[in-house]
Amino acid sequence: MSRRKWVHHPGPRVTYGERDLSQLGPDALVTITRSEQLGMFRLLVAAVVNQFIMSQMVKRDDVLFAEIASDLKSSWAQTMTVWKNGREMTDFRNSGAHAKAIKFFHWVFYGGRVQSYVLSYQAKGQIPTVEEAAQIVMQYGRYADGGDIQRPARNPHAS
Repeated sequence: MSRRKWVHHPGPRVTYGERDLSQLGPDALVTITRSEQLGMFRLLVAAVVNQFIMSQMVKRDDVLFAEIASDLKSSWAQTMTVWKNGREMTDFRNSGAHAKAIKFFHWVFYGGRVQSYVLSYQAKGQIPTVEEAAQIVMQYGRYADGGDIQRPARNPHAS
């Protein structure tokens, strides 16, 4: 098991692992989630939920890099995880704290006026910054407004 730890950075941002491109194999997968217009209560619930998910993540050696960022003033939260491959991501998503979070806290990320974006795609040797990840997920990710899906995800590498 990995000895990596979550590292707190200036501002509301934490990372797990290193943004090391040499660790990216041909099957590496980037997953980005972003929620906007969360409001203070939803942001607080999201922070608590993320603590449980973060503790599940440190038990996995298949996570190459992860980053969680948020902005209270602008009321958004974003996660990015880089996986060795898609199978590992699917297994993590459907088990443990993450599966429970999806089941019981769906309303936090998809209810009310919340706008949500979700995208998984092949890393192709790149790990985006927080800003790049936001741009990528908002342009190509599945988009839901108040829980209603408005647009499916698209491959950012497609021509």
